Amino acid sequence: MTDIKDMTREKNIAYAKRMLVDIIWKQANIEGINVTFPDTQTIIDNGVISDLLPSDVIAIVNLKRAWYKLLDSVDEPLSLDYIKAIHAEIGHNLVIDSGKLRNGNVGIAGCKTYQPPVPDEAQTKLTLAKLMGINNPESRAFELYLWLTKSQLFWDGNKRIAHLIANKVLIENSRGIINISQEYLAEFNLLLHNYYEYDARDPLLSFLQGKAIDGILTTSSSVLSLDDKAKEVRAAAKDRAERTNPNNPKDDIKRAKAVVSAQSTRQSKHVQKTKKVR
Repeated sequence: MTDIKDMTREKNIAYAKRMLVDIIWKQANIEGINVTFPDTQTIIDNGVISDLLPSDVIAIVNLKRAWYKLLDSVDEPLSLDYIKAIHAEIGHNLVIDSGKLRNGNVGIAGCKTYQPPVPDEAQTKLTLAKLMGINNPESRAFELYLWLTKSQLFWDGNKRIAHLIANKVLIENSRGIINISQEYLAEFNLLLHNYYEYDARDPLLSFLQGKAIDGILTTSSSVLSLDDKAKEVRAAAKDRAERTNPNNPKDDIKRAKAVVSAQSTRQSKHVQKTKKVR
């Protein structure tokens, strides 16, 4: 797990705001929306993108609205009503009965044996209260993530609501954010499928703990500041914008992976250099 030290709630909120386009871009990719970082930036800035499905644009705009609401309400108690309110933003003009618990059967794509039961409101509140009783905030966030993805409380948008609610717990406890990079996307999808189908919890938990947390990267001898991280993201966005071939969006994803790898190498060199100075 990324070692996040000296992270206050204020710094965590500031970090999430600075990285919001990156967060939403990666969330959209998890949902199968083949959008580039520059296009995500344009949509967040209320620009027009002509080569995306209208439903994909709405999904990205709704993620922005949901994140704004979450960051403005980090101190509010986490209740079922709060989860419903965030889901209402996620599903606005997109999901049937957004903000309301599912009242019928639903399947999960790719799953042959697991079908989530129709949620009962009273039981859902009891389960939520039990999970909120977990003392360790990271464990609480990850358990909420697993529960919300697998229980499928809503007709759609269940990974999105899990992502946001887990992040609320992490942010209010100054523990960074869940932000899954494209280089780990195939691994995440496989682990999530195995969790749905075979209840393989531990591999998914290990993944979330080891590869999904983002924040102010620290070691015992150095801190990668918010400005440094934001500059790297802007540089990556510029590189993608200059090189993107709109006729082949898959190439853009490959280049994004290369940028992520290059960022990791630069961060490692930065840490090593700082240690030598000391």
